[in-house]
Amino acid sequence: METFPPRFENPLPRLILGAGLSLVLLAAGASLGALFFAPVLIGYDISATEFTIRTNLMGTIRHRHFPRERIERAERIQLRDGRRIAGSWLPNFCEGHYEYPDLGTVFQVTTCTSDAVILRIAGEAHPVVVSPYMPDRFLAALKEDANSYFGAASRPAPRFLPILAAAIVICLFACALALPVLLLVIPSRLVYAIGEKKLVIERYPSARAICLPGCRAARFTPRARRRVSGSSMPGYHSGTFSLEGRMTFVHASTLEEGVLLTEANGARHFLSPQEPEAFLAALGRNGVFLEI
Repeated sequence: METFPPRFENPLPRLILGAGLSLVLLAAGASLGALFFAPVLIGYDISATEFTIRTNLMGTIRHRHFPRERIERAERIQLRDGRRIAGSWLPNFCEGHYEYPDLGTVFQVTTCTSDAVILRIAGEAHPVVVSPYMPDRFLAALKEDANSYFGAASRPAPRFLPILAAAIVICLFACALALPVLLLVIPSRLVYAIGEKKLVIERYPSARAICLPGCRAARFTPRARRRVSGSSMPGYHSGTFSLEGRMTFVHASTLEEGVLLTEANGARHFLSPQEPEAFLAALGRNGVFLEI
């Protein structure tokens, strides 16, 4: 059988695309891993004049200060059926505005535990909800003048979350490493072979054979083209496309110029051999009617 490589296309755009997508996947994997596995610190500082909420999320340190004299009431509560309105949620970090059926909207900085303390502070639009490690001592410290510091109560995350996060991170890193290779390997698998009255299109992941007697072929330059299904990347196009308004099976390295092969049943195939004239001559020797 005679073999015909596809038209050569500069692999640099594919390399740039692969590198860009890999960087995105690596960044996504690193961010997800950091969110789930980096330590999250929450602390509540009580001084003679201020109550301060301190958070440290992946090195980002934030403070929120409230004058103690404006704290009107503090009490223990149980949080149930909350809904995040705005802010952050991680397995052990709930910060932002949340809504509860029995409390309404609150500003919350907790470890997402149900056991919490609500502070009603004059001048604040919403109550403040915190989750100190020892809530009773925390409430007592609010009534005293001494300085105190309380860490946040720990809440074990569901066991499946670290496993799920690790699996997603591993998949993202694997895809980031494999993507550039695939973008180079897949286009290189495309080749056309003609002989024994048939055309064999070698492509990833399998080949396709077309019986040539009764087919028609001609040079073709599609001006209107749109992918319907399949793959399309710089230097490789495979799938169903709309070429000048008609459904066409595309197996080509470019959509700019090539050969249109039409089967007896009307099925259309767009191909992009490196040497279209030699390719058409080989088709003609195997029973294809060549259109001028």
